[in-house]
Amino acid sequence: MGTNRYKPAWELFALANRHDVGDEYPTCGFELLPYVEMVNAFNGNFHYVSTRNLPNGFKKESSFKIKRENYNNEDMILVYEYRVGGPKSEHSFISHDYNCENTFNMGPMGYLYNKEVENSIPIVSFLITTNGDHFISSNIDCDGKGKKETIMGYGFSM
Repeated sequence: MGTNRYKPAWELFALANRHDVGDEYPTCGFELLPYVEMVNAFNGNFHYVSTRNLPNGFKKESSFKIKRENYNNEDMILVYEYRVGGPKSEHSFISHDYNCENTFNMGPMGYLYNKEVENSIPIVSFLITTNGDHFISSNIDCDGKGKKETIMGYGFSM
């Protein structure tokens, strides 16, 4: 009972997962391949760190390119996105731990280099102790805005 035509979702998947296309293609949200954009955003109260679309009310403060996949078995580590307080919370952060402090795991974001590589920058996790908020920055001391937790790894400037 088929129409002998592929479904549009298959076309999107196939084009999004090609590694042999030039910079001008594709242009449907996958133009950064083999990277994804990791965004640090703020809504006036909490930060949100994600590779997904931002929730309403959040404004991008900074962003980084991180590897979508680890194709060549490079010295990299997978980072996960977590929401504190469940799926409808306004506060998210990243971790290397698959089950970080029993928070709500939103899934993998991408890969960071474990060591500095050419043109890379550190991606550092910070904690604001007054409200438990987390954010990321490439500034090692982040101008005293938060307590440095750890260098998550190394990515690239947008």
